[in-house]
Amino acid sequence: MIYPLLNLSVAGAIWYQGEGNTVMPFTYGQLFTEMIQSWRAAWNKDFPFYYVQIAPFNYGNYNVGNLIREQQAKALAVPNTGMVVISDLVNDVKNIHPTNKKDVALRLANYALAETYGRRITGYKSPMFNRMDINGNKASLYFDNAPNGFKLNTGKTATEFFYSRGR
Repeated sequence: MIYPLLNLSVAGAIWYQGEGNTVMPFTYGQLFTEMIQSWRAAWNKDFPFYYVQIAPFNYGNYNVGNLIREQQAKALAVPNTGMVVISDLVNDVKNIHPTNKKDVALRLANYALAETYGRRITGYKSPMFNRMDINGNKASLYFDNAPNGFKLNTGKTATEFFYSRGR
């Protein structure tokens, strides 16, 4: 499908993942990374490839979306790639097409402006789990790209972390 475009110059690519891959989440990682590499080979250029992590949606088997998101995170091992997380922008997990496209686009734009064009932008990378240390009954979690830390959302039990972008 990209063959007709090969005579055009490309500066980079952005990819907003469709949900069609949820039927085979375990092959997604290989297919996705091969697609990136094949596009770069077709243009003979190691252009930046930025993508949006699949939005949270109730697929009936919620684990399917988690498996795709895990594969997308692993694809960051491909050089010159970046992933924009949008889970915090989705208010309705029953809507497969999140409505807040503007903030998704702004996150992609900020990623490209910082990584590709060298603009000084803070907070454009989403927090990524680094490691967990266990000492007795205490677990310490360490994240990359979380300069302002996290706010723990507590009710009767701690259930989620919310990233603070300092807004």
